[in-house]
Amino acid sequence: MLLSVIIPTYNPNPERLSRVLEALRDQSLGPQHWQLVIVDNNSSNGVLGHMDLSWHPNHQIVAEKKQGLTFGRIAGFRRALGDVLVLVDDDNVLARDYLSLVTTYFSRDPALGSAGGRITASFDGYQPQEWTRPFWNMLAIRDPGNRDLAASSLSGGYPAFAPVGAGMAVRKALVDGYIREVSDAPGAITDRTGNSLASGGDNEINIWVLKQGYKTAYFPKLSIRHIIPASRLEKGYLARLNYESTRSWAELLRRYDLCPWDTVPGWSVGLRKIKSWFVFAAWRSPSGYVKWRGACGLYEGLIKKPD
Repeated sequence: MLLSVIIPTYNPNPERLSRVLEALRDQSLGPQHWQLVIVDNNSSNGVLGHMDLSWHPNHQIVAEKKQGLTFGRIAGFRRALGDVLVLVDDDNVLARDYLSLVTTYFSRDPALGSAGGRITASFDGYQPQEWTRPFWNMLAIRDPGNRDLAASSLSGGYPAFAPVGAGMAVRKALVDGYIREVSDAPGAITDRTGNSLASGGDNEINIWVLKQGYKTAYFPKLSIRHIIPASRLEKGYLARLNYESTRSWAELLRRYDLCPWDTVPGWSVGLRKIKSWFVFAAWRSPSGYVKWRGACGLYEGLIKKPD
C-alpha cells in the first residue's frame, strides 16, 4: 500500500518545519513506500525554498494560492497517489513507527475510513501556566485513553475521539467524494485562513467518512508530538481561538443536523454575551475571559437564519 503524506503550510516556522521533516525522514517505513506532498498555501516568507528534500525520492511542493487550510489540503489530495493519505501539520513530529502503523491499520480493515492517535504537547523551553491546561484540547492536544476506539455512524452524535487534522489518516477513495461535497457547498468550511483561527475542516472529513458507511477510529499507538510555541498559550490567542473555533464548530454541526444546541434569535445574542460575562466572571481571570469568548462564539454560531 502506498501512502501519501500531505503537509499544507502557510509561512512556516523554519525550525519547527525542519523537525517535522526530520521525523518523516526517520520513519521506519522507507521513503520509497510513501509520497511526500508539501502544499505552499500562498506563503510569503520563502522558507520552503530552503528546505532540503533530497532524501525523499518522491516529493513535490505544490502551490495553492487560494487561502485556507481546507483548500491547501484539497490541493494535496489532488496530487496524492497513495491509497491512504496522512495529514501532517507543519508543527507535528510523528513517532518513528507512525506511517508503518497507519499502513497496518488500513490494510487489515477495509471498512476503516479515517484514523488518528494520541497527540502530546511539546513545550520547548518554557513551562505553560496551569490555568491554560483546560484549553489544551483546542490546540489539538488529546489523549482519549489506552484502548482502540471506533465509530461507524453518527447516530450517537459526532464521536469525541474522531481524529483531528494533526496526523489524520484517511482513505483516498473517500476523499474524492469529499472534495466534490465541499467544492459545491455554499459557505464551505475553509478552516485556518491567514490569521483566522476558524476550524472544522478535519471534522467535516470525518463526517463525510461516516456518512459513506465507513468507520473512524482512534489508535493510541499512533503518536504525535505537537510543538506548541509559548505565544499560543497567551490569553489573547486562546480567547480568539476559543471564539473562532467554537463558532465554526456550531456552524458545522448545524450544517449536518448534528447540533445539540437550539438556535437563538439574532437580537438576543448581545444580551446573552452580557449575561455570560458575569457567569464566567470574565474580568476576574484569564481563564474566565477565554471561556467567555468561547460562549460568544457559540451564540454567534447558533444565530437563527431567516427563512
